[in-house]
Amino acid sequence: SISRALPSRPSPASQMAHAALAASVSPASSEGSFEPPAPLVVPAYLEAYGYRATDARTWRSPPGSGRGASQGRPCSPSLGLGVAGHQEIEGHTWYTLACALAGEGSARVDWTVRRRLAQLREDLHDAVQSELGEAYAKYFANTPFAHKGGLPGTTARLHGWCGTLASCINAGHTPPSLVALALHFLEAPELERFQEAGIELSDIEISFDADGD
Repeated sequence: SISRALPSRPSPASQMAHAALAASVSPASSEGSFEPPAPLVVPAYLEAYGYRATDARTWRSPPGSGRGASQGRPCSPSLGLGVAGHQEIEGHTWYTLACALAGEGSARVDWTVRRRLAQLREDLHDAVQSELGEAYAKYFANTPFAHKGGLPGTTARLHGWCGTLASCINAGHTPPSLVALALHFLEAPELERFQEAGIELSDIEISFDADGD
């Protein structure tokens, strides 16, 4: 659990950032269509989830850097990420990612999203590896990414890798641009819409299904 609440009333800039991304092609709709958030909108995009960034490269308040005075909890959102399993759909293997985002004052929200191995590799893994550079080997040494071809053990490898990515994000080891990319890739729900409508996030689960390849 965490010490800072996710904002219930997003700023106009945050609303505009999410509107711009909503107008883009969904990352699940077709391979090769994923576009990460533009650097200029990263701070406003992350604001809706409770992250504080100065720009796409700099944190104003890095995840995991602060602690609640009363309960010693991180003053930032907490991302949970893993792989719950896989399904064969029209001859292709889709992996179900189990995601969660939580913040004090705003109940945890859980959702799932399906991705193919190629999407996970090209749109998420490659971006993480490129951004972290030499540090990538240090953080992911014990949880390497899955091999190409969907070999036995792929689900377990993906699960371990995703868990490490979430840990890196929660510890502040990734820049704002990479956190925004991950949330967009995972189709993280726009939490402020549920809060403004008075919906209790702990009572719902949001599921996104892929519409084709």
